[in-house]
Amino acid sequence: MTSSPPPGSHRRPAPPLLAHLGTGKPLSASMVRALFNRVFVRAADQLERTYPGAAADLRRASTHWLGRPHSNHALDAGGVVRDVQVGPGHASLATTTLHTKVDNARRFGLVDQFFNAAVRPDRDGAAGK
Repeated sequence: MTSSPPPGSHRRPAPPLLAHLGTGKPLSASMVRALFNRVFVRAADQLERTYPGAAADLRRASTHWLGRPHSNHALDAGGVVRDVQVGPGHASLATTTLHTKVDNARRFGLVDQFFNAAVRPDRDGAAGK
């Protein structure tokens, strides 16, 4: 999860987005997944007595579950539906809207935004050819 400088550049590579506290080495996707799974299990242990249903849900949780809240927050903050669609790797706008808390008014706005972007793909508003 690091970025390298362009070829021929003498700049240092950017530090990793997520790194091991002791070594500073980048964390792999599987390491991040394992960390989150441990967090979910520890939270489930804490909830077991008072909220057994929530604890059971957390024991089944995965990092994939974090994508839905992220998409919702991005849309709520005015994110462009195309960007939100690309983030989780959705090929279809229908999948993105299915996985977000979309009411009819918001769904109409997202579809409208998507089609307007297809007609005018650049920011200057010039129609696509």
